[in-house]
Amino acid sequence: DTLKILSKSAAYETGAEPELRRHLSSSLSSGTKIDLVLTSFRLIPSSVTLDLTISCPFLKAHNKKAVLDASSLFLTRESEKNLRHLEGEIAQGRVFMAFVLSTLGGIGPPSTVEWIDSLFSESRSQEFKATGSTYLTSSRRTFLLQSLHACIVRACARMATSLVDP
Repeated sequence: DTLKILSKSAAYETGAEPELRRHLSSSLSSGTKIDLVLTSFRLIPSSVTLDLTISCPFLKAHNKKAVLDASSLFLTRESEKNLRHLEGEIAQGRVFMAFVLSTLGGIGPPSTVEWIDSLFSESRSQEFKATGSTYLTSSRRTFLLQSLHACIVRACARMATSLVDP
């Protein structure tokens, strides 16, 4: 759901061509899998690979750092994803971006949030030039963020259900 929401929003705002097929590879040889490739010549960079993860800051692996710094979950997960995929994506001429969602509703790392904002920059400027307002573009951006948060809630509900159902 999350990937479809992202790809539809990117396609609408930038004309991006999403590639969501199963078994997308982040390298020519290793077979590591990524989630989404977006290509649009209205984006900078023009080809972006996203690998999505939903992480809980309360897990033992994250909670010591998360207590001290809310951004540590995003930065840690980004580092893990970069180690796994970055080199292969560069070899394929694509930019790699870790897309981390927190079970508490956060989106990160900061570069991901900046990228989301960049999806709307052209639409925002065109709307402002035409109308003197950015209301419609801002509404679409808000809807995207609300949809991402709804995906987080659904994922958390599925995780919680799996804990109680055998």
